[in-house]
Amino acid sequence: MKQKISFKEKITNLKKADEQFLQFVTFLYCMSTSGSNTTELIKHAENSNYGRHTRSIKEISRLGIGWGYGLSRACEVIAEKTSKSKGDQLKQLLVKLAQVIRIGEELKDFFKNEISAATHTFVSAYERNLESQKLFLEMFYTLMSTTSVMIAANSMLTMLTGATDSERILVVSLVAVIATMSAFAFMLYMIFPRDKLSTPVHTSGRKFMRLLYISIVLSLMIGLVLYSTKTLPILLIIPVAVLPFFIPAFFAKRIESEIKKLNEWYPPFIRHFGQILSTVGSTKNTLDTTLKSDFGELNKHLKSFSNRIGNRIDRNTSFELFSRDTNSVLITSGNTIFSKCIEIGSDMNEVGNKIADVTSKVNEVKSKRAHIAKTFEIVILILHVMTVAVFALINKISEIFHGMLAGLPSVPGMIHLTPVNPEFLAALMPVIVITLSIIIPF
Repeated sequence: MKQKISFKEKITNLKKADEQFLQFVTFLYCMSTSGSNTTELIKHAENSNYGRHTRSIKEISRLGIGWGYGLSRACEVIAEKTSKSKGDQLKQLLVKLAQVIRIGEELKDFFKNEISAATHTFVSAYERNLESQKLFLEMFYTLMSTTSVMIAANSMLTMLTGATDSERILVVSLVAVIATMSAFAFMLYMIFPRDKLSTPVHTSGRKFMRLLYISIVLSLMIGLVLYSTKTLPILLIIPVAVLPFFIPAFFAKRIESEIKKLNEWYPPFIRHFGQILSTVGSTKNTLDTTLKSDFGELNKHLKSFSNRIGNRIDRNTSFELFSRDTNSVLITSGNTIFSKCIEIGSDMNEVGNKIADVTSKVNEVKSKRAHIAKTFEIVILILHVMTVAVFALINKISEIFHGMLAGLPSVPGMIHLTPVNPEFLAALMPVIVITLSIIIPF
C-alpha cells in the first residue's frame, strides 16, 4: 500500500527545501561513524522522529528484517512506494542505499557523500526560494503602492464624468484590489519557507497564547468603549484598540531574538564538546572543561545541563531538558543526534563537527531570509501608512466637494459632479483599514 502523505508534507515537498531530510541524513551519517552494520543502523534509525523518513525506515525494517526479504530488496520496494517522483530525495536515498547494501560498501563513506549532497541541495533550493520570494515581495509592494493611486484616480474620474453609481464603482475597485493582494499574500504564505524556530512544548508558547487571548479581550473592550462613547473618530478607534496586541508581539519578538542567538552559539559549542568528549570520555568532565570557554547566551543552559549530569540525572533526560530550556528546534535536533550517538559509540569528534557544520549552514541561509523579511517589513509599514493616508484624503476631498455642490442648483446641459457620498466613505474606511491590517501581516 502506498504511503499516505499529509497536506503539510505535500506543501513541504512543494517548497523543495526539506530541512527535515537534511537532519535525517545527518542522523544516519553520525550513527554510521560507530561502525554499526546495516541491520543495527536500520534498527537505530526506526526509533527516530523524522516524519515520513522514519516511517519509511520502519517499513524497511519490518519488510527486510522482520519478514526476511533482505534489506536491499526492502529498500527498493519501499523506495517505489514512497513517491512517484523520480526527483524525491528520500526515494533516491533508498535506491542508492539498496545498491550500497548489495555491494557491501562502507556505510560511513556512503552517508558522508549523501550529507554533502543533501546540504548542497538544501542550500540551493532555499536560496532559489529566497530569490523567488524577493520577486514576489517586490510585486506585492508595487501592487500596494499603485493601489491607493489607482483608487484615488478612479474616484476622481467617476466624480468628474458625472457617473451616478460612483459608490458601486469604488466598491468594485476595492474588492478587486483586495482580492489580488489576498491572492499574493496566500501564495507567499503557502509556497515559500516558514522557518520553525521554537519547540511546541516550551512554556513560552503557552505564555504567548495567554497574552494573545488577553490582548484580544482587551482590544475588543477598548474598541467597544471608544465606539459607544464616540470619544474618538472611527479611524483613530481602530489603531487605539489594537494597541494591546503589541504585548504578545514584543514577547514573540524577544523569544525569537533569544532563540536566534542560541542557534548562533550552538555550532561552536557542539564542535568543542564533541572534540573533548572523544578524548575524555566522561560527559560531566567534558562539560566542566567546555564551560571554561565562553558560549554567550548558551552558557546558562550549559550550566544547568552540567548540574543535571552531576546530580546523576539520566544523560538522555538531561539532553532533553537542555533542549527544552533553549526552546530551539535546531538545538533539539542536534542534541537528539548527539545523545543517540553517545549511546551507540559513534566517533563523537566527527559527530560534533558534522552537527556544527550542518547547523552553521542552516543558520547562514536562514539569516539571509531574515534580512529580506526585515527589509520587506519596513517598506510595507511605510506603504501601509501611505495607503491609509490616501484613503483618508479621498474621504476629505469627497466631503469638501459634496458640501460645495449640495447647495448649487442644477443647470441643464452642465456636467454634474458626483462625488462619493462622504458618509459612505466614512463607513467604508474602517473596513479598508482592518482588511489591509489583516492581509499585510499574513
